[in-house]
Amino acid sequence: MKTWKIICIVFLILVLSGALFYFTQINNIFAVKPDVEKPEINLEFIEENPGIQVIEEEHLEYLANEFGSYKLHSSSGEDAVLVFEMTDVRISFALIINGDAHITQDIPGIIDLIIRGEQLVIARLIESDDLISALQEEIQAGNIEIELISDETTLAMKGYLAIYESLV
Repeated sequence: MKTWKIICIVFLILVLSGALFYFTQINNIFAVKPDVEKPEINLEFIEENPGIQVIEEEHLEYLANEFGSYKLHSSSGEDAVLVFEMTDVRISFALIINGDAHITQDIPGIIDLIIRGEQLVIARLIESDDLISALQEEIQAGNIEIELISDETTLAMKGYLAIYESLV
């Protein structure tokens, strides 16, 4: 009888530890979404002036926040790094999460994934009333490409699974 109780207690501890690990590391349900103001964007200017960079750090910060980048975190000493490549102007920005999130044009050596698209597509996403649905439509239409660089385990440990689940 005593052995049965010990087995039950150990099993319960394992289940609770696994749940705690999953909900804090893999799919962080406790992450609080920061309030990032929606930046102004001029779709007509982008359409009329292809090749001129209009999308800046604040646009990408808003976009990343809306699709859940606040759920990302570093893992095993490696920062979470998401790169935005604007294919029409050939400019890239990296979103680096290491406690805080910041966007820079200095692309680090270790990248988790790359999101590619034209500025016009990014602007349409920002202007959208339902960014997640708009992003799903742009991915399905082939206007946004996502390239996974890190392996699935690394992506899961850094919290990308939480973002993926919100997009599917």
